[in-house]
Amino acid sequence: MTSNGFTLAEANDRGMLDVVGCDTSVPAVISDFVRAAVAHQPGNAS
Repeated sequence: MTSNGFTLAEANDRGMLDVVGCDTSVPAVISDFVRAAVAHQPGNAS
């Protein structure tokens, strides 16, 4: 697979995730992405 450069997410917004296609790894990828975003929220001691 290769990217065609199209995105719905703002390229400079680290809180956005584009997902194209779906297989059994997608839920884990999204979960990891969300956990990392929550861990980096201001005031979070993690």
